[in-house]
Amino acid sequence: MKKILIFCLMFLFLATATAQAHVISFNPLYALFNYKVIDYEMPVFNWMGLEFSGTGYGYNTSDWAYTSYGLGLLPKFYFNGTAPSGPWWGPVVRYTNVTVEYRPNKKTGSVYTMGGGLATGYRWVFGKDAKEGFVLELGVGYLVLGLPDIEVDGETFKSQGNVSGVVIKFDVGWAF
Repeated sequence: MKKILIFCLMFLFLATATAQAHVISFNPLYALFNYKVIDYEMPVFNWMGLEFSGTGYGYNTSDWAYTSYGLGLLPKFYFNGTAPSGPWWGPVVRYTNVTVEYRPNKKTGSVYTMGGGLATGYRWVFGKDAKEGFVLELGVGYLVLGLPDIEVDGETFKSQGNVSGVVIKFDVGWAF
């Protein structure tokens, strides 16, 4: 096990040492709805990057409190070896945890979801050699999230199955 871990770390170190720029970005449109998304893409090869995303959401009323957070992984495969700019596609894996509290009865329930899908998009990098500088990214994807049953204070509520839908990516950021 140690040998596998050391090999993986060496592979990532060597791959990022010869690869392209890192990118950090966020979706300003989601922020209008109190949904925060921040993405970080690390280079692996000139044709591939690994994007890690973190999400957070919170909504409160006098009776209800709703919070969620999530983590995602998107290996991006760039056409024609153009990372981190140009057209890309990749599979998406997402974990999300949701907590709901009904304040009058002080009842709380939480659920986590795992899911995946496919995404594609295009990233423009305005700067040095299209590798460093201001970033604008547009993309679209389709996700399917599995919903398990929800338990609230010992009472189980049956899930309605999976949730799926289209996700729009409109990110701004910086490549460095």
